[in-house]
Amino acid sequence: MTKEQQAAYDTLLKGLQQKLLSVSRALDDTPYESPKYDELTASLTRITESLAKLDDVGNTLRG
Repeated sequence: MTKEQQAAYDTLLKGLQQKLLSVSRALDDTPYESPKYDELTASLTRITESLAKLDDVGNTLRG
């Protein structure tokens, strides 16, 4: 992985980590019965999927 690729990877990873923490905290503060809970859960799923895809890209670039 080049330095530029690593920098881009790190930037994306940090952004996803911050979003994951933000959504997780909001989820902790949201009642289970709330419609917002379902939205946050869906968002958490998308973030987790994005992290997995980013991990795949990183592994491919590291060869």
